[in-house]
Amino acid sequence: TDWGIPLVLMGDAPRGLEDISYAVWDPSAVGVATKHLVEQGHKRIAYLGVRDNRKMSITSRHMFRDAMEEAGLECSRQDLILHEPGEAFDEPVRRLLERDDPPTALFALYDDIAISVLEMLRARGVRCPEDVSIATVGGSPLASAPGYEITTVKAPVEEEGRVSAECLLLIIENPKRGPI
Repeated sequence: TDWGIPLVLMGDAPRGLEDISYAVWDPSAVGVATKHLVEQGHKRIAYLGVRDNRKMSITSRHMFRDAMEEAGLECSRQDLILHEPGEAFDEPVRRLLERDDPPTALFALYDDIAISVLEMLRARGVRCPEDVSIATVGGSPLASAPGYEITTVKAPVEEEGRVSAECLLLIIENPKRGPI
């Protein structure tokens, strides 16, 4: 940083600190989760994510689109639902499911999105995974708890932690190095 303090982040830089270049995150789990939904026979999959221009959000959307295109499936703008952090997905998901050709699966970028959407769907009488499947990335205990029918691809946090530590050591050894 400009303060002379070595800094490595796991995940994305906080808003306002986007210029930090030492962020460690493996986006491959997004592709794994999307491919899993495709392998389960889903042809229409919607993406539920965060609206921002930080590296992690942009890369996640690209990984989702790439997995869909690789499977020969369309990824329309109507199927990409982006909200501000903390904003409910209830209304856009309801509109998605009321379309003539609704998605049969939803990919949620974060566990908390997946859990809140699952609870909203249950309240509306939608069965998961019978009517709509949900997949996410993360691995929070609640997302994989009994009664929560969510496919969760565990984020490789141990590996991300190891790489973060290695990056931090490289920065400490050579502070003028620049982005890693």
